[in-house]
Amino acid sequence: MSHALETLTDISYARRARPQRPSMRPPSQGANPFSDMVAFEALKLVGKYLARAVNDASDTEARAEMMYAATLAGIAFGNAGCHLPHAMSYAVSGLVREYRTPHYPQDEPFVPHGMSVVLNAPSVYRYTAAACADRHLDAAQRLGADTRGAAPEDAGEVLQPQPRRELVRIEESLPVRVHVPAGSHERSRHALEDGDDGRGCWTLARPAGWLTRIGMMTANPSHRSPAIEEGDFA
Repeated sequence: MSHALETLTDISYARRARPQRPSMRPPSQGANPFSDMVAFEALKLVGKYLARAVNDASDTEARAEMMYAATLAGIAFGNAGCHLPHAMSYAVSGLVREYRTPHYPQDEPFVPHGMSVVLNAPSVYRYTAAACADRHLDAAQRLGADTRGAAPEDAGEVLQPQPRRELVRIEESLPVRVHVPAGSHERSRHALEDGDDGRGCWTLARPAGWLTRIGMMTANPSHRSPAIEEGDFA
């Protein structure tokens, strides 16, 4: 789901500077006609089969279709690339100190990659919708959202609940705890913005205040997003 959504909402390949020769183009080109086609099909399958596949391990049809959807989404983002949800996921995973994911080995604190990615998705799509509202609405529709009557300015609010809706359908939650000093909203924000994974590994250089701008946190701790609490990223 995340691979397909990010593929569709990438910056278009047409907005890249034209290289001197084709061999200088990077493998991930941004959203393009081929990746669009593949990602839309992946999302349609996710919307139809994800809950079935997770909730009933004996449903071989749903599991096979989800394997196909994952393959399609992998092909799609291999041609287009991913963006903010993936870039943000590494800081989330690296800052976890206590949480141990059910059904995984319990030896060490651990958040699966997919969980750390989808955790960020709702706020990201609320932020990015203004850049390509039609793509966000199309993606939401393929995941099962009712987009009838939705205006371009509604695109972010229509798409952003869909990742969480899918998790609710499979009775999953995101109880991820990020290691930040209790009672320190500013330090919490800076730890995530900096992308420090706790081992001195800085994932990306990001402009100051980017979490505030996408709505994950607000400049005023008393008005922060419902997705953020002190010490939590859930």
